[in-house]
Amino acid sequence: MVKIAISGGTGDVAQEVSDILIATGKHEIIILSRKDVPSTPLPPGVTQVKTTYENVEELVQILQGVHTAGVRRYAPSEWATSNLDYLSWYEGKGDIRKYLEDLNEDKQVLEYCLFQPGLFTNYFAAPHQTAKHVFAFQLQIDFENRRAIILEGGEDAPINLITVEDFANMVALAVGYEGAWPVVGGIKGDEVTVGQLIALGEKLRGPFAVEKLKVDDIKAGDVKSSWIPKINHPSLPADQVEPLSQAFISGILLAINNEAYRVNDAWNHLLPEYKITQAEEFLAGLDKKIDSHKEYLRDIQNLVTWLVLTIGQFNETSLEGTALGISLEAQVDYQSSSTLSYSESLVTAPELPDAVRCRWSTLISDTLDVHRDQWPGDKYAKISQALLEAWPCPNDRNVLLGASVGSTGFFCGVVCTPYSGLTGFQRPSPEGILQPPSPRTHPVLIARKLIMVAAYLQGFPPKTVQELTGLSISHHDVMHRAVETAVRLVTSNEDLVGSVEGIESVLIESMFQNSEGNLRRAYLSMRRALVLAQMIGLDKAKCSNSPLLKFIDPETRIRIDPQQMWFRLLQSDRYLSLMLGLPQGTADTNFATPAALEGRTPMERMERIDCSAAGRIIQRNSADMQDLKVTQEIDKLLQDAAALMPPKWWLAPDLTSRAIDDMDAIQDTIRLINQTTHYHLLERLHLPYLLHSSTDPKYDYSKITAIIASRELLSRFVPFRGSRTVGSFCRGLDFLAFTASTALCLAHINARHQRTTRPDGGGALLSFLTHQRPSDRGMLEQVLENMTDAARTRNDITATKIASITRHLLCIEADAASGGSYTTNSSYINDEEEIDYNGRLSDGGAVLRIYIPYLGTIKIERDGISRSDTALPPTAISNFDLPQSEVLLTNCEKNQILGDNFLSDSRQTGFSSDGSTSTDAQWFVLSLDLGNEWDLQGVDLAFFDSVFRFCGDE
Repeated sequence: MVKIAISGGTGDVAQEVSDILIATGKHEIIILSRKDVPSTPLPPGVTQVKTTYENVEELVQILQGVHTAGVRRYAPSEWATSNLDYLSWYEGKGDIRKYLEDLNEDKQVLEYCLFQPGLFTNYFAAPHQTAKHVFAFQLQIDFENRRAIILEGGEDAPINLITVEDFANMVALAVGYEGAWPVVGGIKGDEVTVGQLIALGEKLRGPFAVEKLKVDDIKAGDVKSSWIPKINHPSLPADQVEPLSQAFISGILLAINNEAYRVNDAWNHLLPEYKITQAEEFLAGLDKKIDSHKEYLRDIQNLVTWLVLTIGQFNETSLEGTALGISLEAQVDYQSSSTLSYSESLVTAPELPDAVRCRWSTLISDTLDVHRDQWPGDKYAKISQALLEAWPCPNDRNVLLGASVGSTGFFCGVVCTPYSGLTGFQRPSPEGILQPPSPRTHPVLIARKLIMVAAYLQGFPPKTVQELTGLSISHHDVMHRAVETAVRLVTSNEDLVGSVEGIESVLIESMFQNSEGNLRRAYLSMRRALVLAQMIGLDKAKCSNSPLLKFIDPETRIRIDPQQMWFRLLQSDRYLSLMLGLPQGTADTNFATPAALEGRTPMERMERIDCSAAGRIIQRNSADMQDLKVTQEIDKLLQDAAALMPPKWWLAPDLTSRAIDDMDAIQDTIRLINQTTHYHLLERLHLPYLLHSSTDPKYDYSKITAIIASRELLSRFVPFRGSRTVGSFCRGLDFLAFTASTALCLAHINARHQRTTRPDGGGALLSFLTHQRPSDRGMLEQVLENMTDAARTRNDITATKIASITRHLLCIEADAASGGSYTTNSSYINDEEEIDYNGRLSDGGAVLRIYIPYLGTIKIERDGISRSDTALPPTAISNFDLPQSEVLLTNCEKNQILGDNFLSDSRQTGFSSDGSTSTDAQWFVLSLDLGNEWDLQGVDLAFFDSVFRFCGDE
């Protein structure tokens, strides 16, 4: 924490800087001002003191706390430019510069920095107010009226342009900079010449009328132009506007010509991560907002006019003499031309009657208004306090600090950063993660960190969790209390999450739920984050300094790449949509265009192409799976993605030998996740053809590819789950392993069926699996062992379900290898009204029917192979042979239902068995009890829908 005293803290620029400093919640701030202390409450940690600056003892007393804190840095009220010649209104700044130079002449007595921004780009937006406090008045280059006044030969004079927000953010970052401050701290923005600035105006607005004046005339105080820009600042008395405007135009023209508005780039070198908004980007974005605002106001005018006319039909006399339509139109014109404000304001044209005064809310918002939005009374302070109460207590923090945590617990904090930005990434310390922020911190920032704490705890390996002793509540409860509090108070609060940090918090919440295995909750959170991102224009932002975006903490601009954040939202949304068989949020593919891929690392390009392929798979699955051409196009896309990485990159990384705190494990884990994601997409792309009964060779490629992709995925999952560095992180991989295990088991079962139905016992496409069976079986048994271990050590319901499915599939596969066979078919007809979710035996125990509401009836019968007489609907399950034999009952425990509520909220086949000597058939029924619908999250439904929708004849 830094203690800061701001002298003249109610000035325009000082307020811009102080707002950013306050929003971070990291500093204790004293504002000195000649003005009276406001009656409205200030944010916590901020104190305003009235002083005349004339009583030395009074100032010493006020600043005592700052001095005691050991602060020896000073930022004078510079906020100007390098050369003060001709700028008479900055005369006092020159005196301060001279005093500081003399003070440090022999040795450094006081560390100080002259922050020099040059000229604020916001002035060229006048009369539209694009900053919260800095008032933009007309300059000699007037974009609004397309005119300019310059000196002869002055076209090449340079001007450093920077937005007020960028300047305030850089100063706020400089306050926390731990190195030595430069004495002259220039912040270089967009350096343009006078001629280039006029050309930009003409590009955006049309031709300019340019008047050129002689230097000698200006030096003599003779401004021979047809117009003079008015400095109509609210603080100036009306009778001073004309003479000050005359002096100002002379001074600024001569100063620009003397290169006074060129500054150094000292702070750009010290804070290289911060990207400055270019002048064209800022002003072009403003023009779009102005047009949008005008359309909005016109719509309001039309609506009110319609209402007036409608009301007038019922009470014509009530409108007599009001001239409301004319006044409203004048109001619209007035606002469109002069009052596009970033903050809510009471806008009243002087000539309008009181009856038509309108209070307009802004359509443009660039940063949070701290005094109004962040701290309306005690509302947000109470939220912040409630969030902090969910923090682990000091004793629990000490216990957690003594635990070993896997490196995967740090992923959430870097997902919105491109891989190129992770070079030299320093893993945050456990102390920094667990340390609660100041109560003055914005609640969104507290909530984000609280969810990060939960994600950090989620990364604890099972052995570490078992060894934790001395916690006031369990590790699980600490973790979930943190997330649930953040969700309840912040991420579900529409008033709080309209910033980049708010959306990031919802994104991290979704990632946490995914890692917990709560895919449906993750999907809901991710969809919400996606919509919020579209609402604030994240999908259109080209950089972190886009005027479309709203930030709370300036450090977020350095940490987050908006384009990368938007891509992560899409990537996660498509992964969850594919896993759950649900629609994707948007079909956007702009992230994978050649322009978007340019400059990206090979792995980033591969991720983006894979994500584009995922979107197309979802579209294909919802349309026509029989369109083999579309499948082939997507397959080619995945081939192109794979070719971006060198062959050795595709070797499975060995995580089992990594030290638990090895930072290289992060890179290898990212590599492994990208590999498994790629193979999962291949598997899901070709899965519908795996059980296709046609012998047409055109499906052979898909059948073999689905099997190979499943095997490759599992060969990486097994060592990943065996790694000491892996906690509950990325539980979504468990679901990927579930689909791959099931697909591989079904392939071996089907291979056996092909061999037994061929007259010669061979020649079947899948015969090659005969020699693959031992190694595949061993890998599947290892998956089962991993899941069983997770179910036992973590009390993991999802792992229990997956282990149960895998165990019984292995029993069925073993029985298929022994020659057993079953037949299934389905229809939308419910021919037995009493059938419930757990199934029903009929026909003397020969048939099991399972009715699934809205999906239909699955009929499973023994005695060979049967086929439905009529073609089934596209979503029906048809004719897949499953084994029957006495071995199945022996291996899979007689009379056992496949776990409580075996598969939930899903469409599944049932497994039947009938031993030749048994008189009591035992049925393994796939329970669809909706009371426990979150167990497999609908992954089972999505998977079996893919398998069985396209397994019949063409």
